[in-house]
Amino acid sequence: RRILRRTVWALQEQLKHGAFRPEGFEVRFQGGRIDRVDIMEEPENNRVYVKVIDYKTGNTSFDLLALYHGLQLQLMVYLDAVMELEQRLHPDKEVVPAGVYYYQIQEPFVESTAALPEEELEKKLLNELKLKGLTNSGNHVPEHMESVGGISVTPEEFRVLQHHVRRKVREFGSGILSGEIPASPYRTEKQTACERCAFAAVCGFDPGLPGYRYRRLRSMDTETLWEKMREEEEEGEE
Repeated sequence: RRILRRTVWALQEQLKHGAFRPEGFEVRFQGGRIDRVDIMEEPENNRVYVKVIDYKTGNTSFDLLALYHGLQLQLMVYLDAVMELEQRLHPDKEVVPAGVYYYQIQEPFVESTAALPEEELEKKLLNELKLKGLTNSGNHVPEHMESVGGISVTPEEFRVLQHHVRRKVREFGSGILSGEIPASPYRTEKQTACERCAFAAVCGFDPGLPGYRYRRLRSMDTETLWEKMREEEEEGEE
């Protein structure tokens, strides 16, 4: 009950400090359901800006490397679906992606050596509860948005990410349709897919047996990630 009250308060405060307004909750589209969609209309430039928010109870953060390897496509896929929907609703306007975010449903703790005034405490709590994800830094979008955390990218970089996600979705879709279902969980430097899987007993994957092996995902720095995704986009255009 306390966490619910804190969540409602934080979401209300965030809306007060930005120009975006909720367009829909529990928005359904083919294959998914989006927790919240916010938009901001800019009549003078004939644009509609869109952001997608997903509520999480776990400690989820936006990770470019995970997105590159196809492990974190959800928010960007949601954004594509929403942009298509908004374009139908506003056929005479340019629909622009503003960002994709997670909101952590939690009760944060603020450390202090002395009692804090109520106003200062609220500021610290809001900072802990701010949306975290990916922001399009173009067209003065950040100026119209509440305080957010995470990664800020240029419009060109956002376009490159969207192209990469669409490519990954097509790749996975083709694999499913062609019947590719190997037991080949991923392994990174920090974890494996099996650590959080509730179906280990069903798939029978055992790296100790012949024929079973992890799909190792390469770790890369941010600059290399962007280079590879830009190369993919150029190849696609050719």
